[in-house]
Amino acid sequence: MTADERRPRPRPRRDPNLHPRMRARRIEVRRDEGRRRRLRLAIVAAVLAVVALAVVVIRSPILDVDRVQVAGTVRTTPAEVRKAAGIRPGAAMVDLDTGSIAKRVEARPWVARVTVQRRWPSTVEVRVTEREPVAQARAGTRWAVLDRTGRVVTVGRTPQPDLVEVTGVDPGPPGSSVGRREALDVAAALGARLGAEAGRIRRGSDGLDLVLRNGVVVHLGSVDQLDDKLVALDAILTKAVPDPPIATIDVRVPSSPVLTRAGNRS
Repeated sequence: MTADERRPRPRPRRDPNLHPRMRARRIEVRRDEGRRRRLRLAIVAAVLAVVALAVVVIRSPILDVDRVQVAGTVRTTPAEVRKAAGIRPGAAMVDLDTGSIAKRVEARPWVARVTVQRRWPSTVEVRVTEREPVAQARAGTRWAVLDRTGRVVTVGRTPQPDLVEVTGVDPGPPGSSVGRREALDVAAALGARLGAEAGRIRRGSDGLDLVLRNGVVVHLGSVDQLDDKLVALDAILTKAVPDPPIATIDVRVPSSPVLTRAGNRS
């Protein structure tokens, strides 16, 4: 400290002509300013103390990850979900990137959607919505199971007896996707009754054909008015007499379906 700094500051001179009431008012104003300064300093100190305490609590072992709960899995095991999530035990709950965790789990072949929630103080819940298989396709000597978006959910050695086959696609490994998804839209829309009778969906000369397990060929055309076409098909299969055997059913115009029988008899 310099000599100038040690030297006491001169007090402001009092104006002898200043009215005592005005002088008292000035003194009170200075005192109010001092009290406000002290109050502001006290508030700042309190806020800093609260922030410091919050940081200590957040980083304490009390708010570390102790458990990862998995819900909604059927074909994917909880162990696979936990491994894909990559949540390290003991990690700070506040540091978890729930969006990145969800994306890692959604990369699993069967997983469609994931929600990740913190359950304070120390639990993370990973809720999974799985994909629904709607069709299958040949993958070399094996069979790939597909959902309606074209995602390959699994590949096996034998076909699934309850799934319709789609042709004209080239499935890759589980987790990959196929193109030309119109046939998958048809497979997803078949429902229980028609799905039980459906054998194969192929591309014909004028759009899509549905080949039933009994050999009947159904001309669908495009996927426009698909629901109406399937309603018309279901009505024909329900009402048509089986003899002579049906050869083809044309529902490309669903309001005017055409049925042909073996031997070209209508």
